[in-house]
Amino acid sequence: MAFIDLHWIACLGALAQAFASSARLPETRDPHCSNAIDKKLWDTRGRSAFLDDMDACGTRCLGRAACAAKCLQAKQKYSSPCASCFGELVSCSANKCWLPCSRGGEANPGCRSCVERAGCKSNFQTCSGIQDLPTRELSESLDPGTQSLSDDRNLYLLTTAAFCVAMATRLTVAEKHRAKM
Repeated sequence: MAFIDLHWIACLGALAQAFASSARLPETRDPHCSNAIDKKLWDTRGRSAFLDDMDACGTRCLGRAACAAKCLQAKQKYSSPCASCFGELVSCSANKCWLPCSRGGEANPGCRSCVERAGCKSNFQTCSGIQDLPTRELSESLDPGTQSLSDDRNLYLLTTAAFCVAMATRLTVAEKHRAKM
């Protein structure tokens, strides 16, 4: 029993550290997406796929910047420095706006508002040089009335508990397996 208790503590500590960390943008003098190739990629297909790509890569990578950058680079063929700006936007959104963005990503007005307030959008625009970010049409957005603070708290508690139980179970099984060896 003490074994699981220690893993719960470690799990919750790791989650707290993840939420407390802030995304760090690469230092830049020139925007990373300002070269001719990245600009053309953005104009021809990147802008139209931006919202879906960000949701897909953000979900797949669970908000990890390097993973999201690689995902976007694979999808759109951006240069590595340019893709890193997209990865940092995913990371910033995940770290600073996890709750509202876990309920529909860009389609959720609460997520869009949080990402803007947290500075994630402006940091991305500075890093990338891309100013013409698309937004979902109102008809595509979630009804803002469907989201309540108590729903967000419940979702957070359930998600955190499920994650921690899964981690504790995985670690317990691994320990039992090691003990048999």
